[in-house]
Amino acid sequence: MRKLHVVSLFVWLSLLSLGLATTARAGVPEDLAAFKAAATELKAKMASITNEATARANVAALEAAINKYNQAGTTLDASLSILDRTQEAAAKTYQSTATEMQTASQSLADEQIRLLSAPPIASVVAPKLNTLRK
Repeated sequence: MRKLHVVSLFVWLSLLSLGLATTARAGVPEDLAAFKAAATELKAKMASITNEATARANVAALEAAINKYNQAGTTLDASLSILDRTQEAAAKTYQSTATEMQTASQSLADEQIRLLSAPPIASVVAPKLNTLRK
């Protein structure tokens, strides 16, 4: 009777871990889509800032977009950390996702440079842009 309990516990734990791994893999595409959407939204907010007046008018929206982007990045990082990169499919998913994250982040860096290159704009948005995830 005792062996049966140990075996059933082992089977249950194995199925649970398999379910968690499958869920993590299924979450990466959705988390990547959310990250890219947040990056696109943030880039649009940054692009809408063209002078000091628009910077002041949009600083709250910029901060909200930065928070959303940072949160999406943290969620995606968590999903990626669960992947078993010893498996070829998971390693490919990790690599392609990391590449897409880098591409999205680079387009934001270009906008960030544009904003910080204009001193009147930079004086308003620099404190907010400092909270942007690296």
